[in-house]
Amino acid sequence: MPDLDQQLFDYFEGNLSPEELENLKQKFIDDPEFQTTMVDLTVTERLLKTLSEPGNHAQEIVDTIRMERQATPMAPYIRNNLERERTTFRWKKTRDAFLIAASVMVMIFGWQFIQTAPTSSLSLKVVQSIGAEWVGNHPNEKSLTPGEWKLKSGILKLASEDGSHFILEGPASFNISSDQNWKLHSGRVYGDINEKESKIKLSTPHADFSDVGQKFAMEILENHATNVKLLEGNGYWNSEGNGGSLPTQQWVSFTKQTKGHQFQNPNFRYFSTLPLTNVKDYTVHHWSFDHVEGDTFPDRVEPLTKQAYPAVWKELQSTPTGPVRVNGQFGDAIQLNGKDQYITTDWDGISGTKARTVSFWVKVPKDFSPSEGYGLVTWGTFEPGSTFQVSINPDKRYGKDMYGRIRIGILEGELIGNTDLRDQRWHHISVVMYEGGNASTDTHLILYVDGKVEQTQGRPFPLK
Repeated sequence: MPDLDQQLFDYFEGNLSPEELENLKQKFIDDPEFQTTMVDLTVTERLLKTLSEPGNHAQEIVDTIRMERQATPMAPYIRNNLERERTTFRWKKTRDAFLIAASVMVMIFGWQFIQTAPTSSLSLKVVQSIGAEWVGNHPNEKSLTPGEWKLKSGILKLASEDGSHFILEGPASFNISSDQNWKLHSGRVYGDINEKESKIKLSTPHADFSDVGQKFAMEILENHATNVKLLEGNGYWNSEGNGGSLPTQQWVSFTKQTKGHQFQNPNFRYFSTLPLTNVKDYTVHHWSFDHVEGDTFPDRVEPLTKQAYPAVWKELQSTPTGPVRVNGQFGDAIQLNGKDQYITTDWDGISGTKARTVSFWVKVPKDFSPSEGYGLVTWGTFEPGSTFQVSINPDKRYGKDMYGRIRIGILEGELIGNTDLRDQRWHHISVVMYEGGNASTDTHLILYVDGKVEQTQGRPFPLK
């Protein structure tokens, strides 16, 4: 086998065989010191090309390469080149001249690249995405590369080769330099880590975590606090010379002023699992309100072999007016006065922790009153965890600024969205509840408004 210097020379010349390229790629992955050498040599090779262009000056070249380094991590760039059958780099100078220039470049740039070059490529893959919207770069072919990422909205599930997985909820901003090293600027994250294989180190604006155990939940409020809950395993934190272990099953807060403060966080929710994507056995009940027979609306059930449950208009007043039909977003709609009119069926609903989705169009008046809430779609019994109610939030517990948001209630727990619907416009609402162990309002419910995932808050409560 040729010596390493000869291999590097042949690499930049494009003369390595596929087998030699594979060997060089593996050394690059396994050897951090060799990664640094490759980064320095690649930057130098770029500089030599730039020097040959007329009109360039030394400081301009330095600034250009520094900007390139900040915009594109060099290590994954080199690894991608190694994975090609033949590199496109061509050596422009003699080998001796290159090595002399390289020694000068290490003096100028070496400290910067040694500090910032990722130690390895990522095995993290995007295995599930729900309504994800990105700012700037987005994952290519469901894979992440080292660097900065900004999730504008939606939910993302990441999985690594060792079996660990993470669920992030946007808006979120984060930097991943390796599978084991994350920097979180903002957002919510849940982690289930294969601790036998690896430990995850997390850094936030308020503290560093050298270990976050086997399972954890975290909320990063960029300009306010980092709140973390160790669910399983052992965790450790440090910040500004202070540090300690994380208690299990207890929320701990970190701010610029206070470190390691334990507190109750009843309104925080996180996703520990996501819904299945290949559900085949299901039943759909559809009341469109486009057709009415007297006071009855047909149920367009699917599949047709299932029992249909027509919906019937009801009024509490002594002199009924009958269904009030208006123009909907598509076709006809029914207008309810929020006081003594409702529509009912003999369908029992979906109880317990069974998966379900409720979707509808709704137009909420600007003058919506709290007394008109608690009534869009409801079923179940009047017992904790057994009621399932979709409504416009009238609850004063979260302040008047939370009025008019979509709300899911189960008597002693609720989940509230963040979009004010009181604008006299049609909005499409979807509520998705999915099955799983220890189903609860804070981990197994997703709300959508106009096709986008809602950020939510509320009191967690187990579903029965």
